[in-house]
Amino acid sequence: MTLDDHYYYFTAQISEKVCNDIIKLGVNNDLMKGTVYLDKDKTDQPQKTELEEKMRTSKVCFLSDEWIYDIIHPLIAEANKRTTWNFEYTHTEPMQFTQYGLNEFYDWHQDSTPFPFKDVHPNFEGKIRKLSSIINLSKPSDYEGGDLEFDFRNLTKESSNIKVCDQIKEQGSIVVFPSFIHHRVTPITKGTRHSLVSWTVGYPWK
Repeated sequence: MTLDDHYYYFTAQISEKVCNDIIKLGVNNDLMKGTVYLDKDKTDQPQKTELEEKMRTSKVCFLSDEWIYDIIHPLIAEANKRTTWNFEYTHTEPMQFTQYGLNEFYDWHQDSTPFPFKDVHPNFEGKIRKLSSIINLSKPSDYEGGDLEFDFRNLTKESSNIKVCDQIKEQGSIVVFPSFIHHRVTPITKGTRHSLVSWTVGYPWK
């Protein structure tokens, strides 16, 4: 699949108050260590705990507040239309509130999985992740490091095709991108970074 636009962003689209309200919701939940996808059919990959230590050290919880969906859904739809991706999707998974503290990171990964969801909620059964979105909830002065980077060759090593998504540095900015694109968050070197991730799902590509 060839995409003219690899991602679409809205700068400072969501108010400081809303961002702070979401942060308050997230930190008042029981944050847990973020997990990574493990393909049970592969026997040559590291154990889950080992893989998680190498790939991800951030902490997360999940939110399903309707008022937050009401804010992000129109932005995702607008990005999908403006880029002419026109991906067909039906639902959005529970949103992932993420906290990155000192030295925490999330290495190269894709949000999509190689096969449709199975044995899950009926809204997601037989579907795949199609569009991902990330809201930067923090002010630029709250942290250093923690850059969102994309690799448009879908490689898991450094390349000339790596792009830093500087456009969402401002608090309340949101980026939308196809879930199959590799991306990462670099280690935090100072402070704490908060974000909100969502995934829209739909039936597999035809």
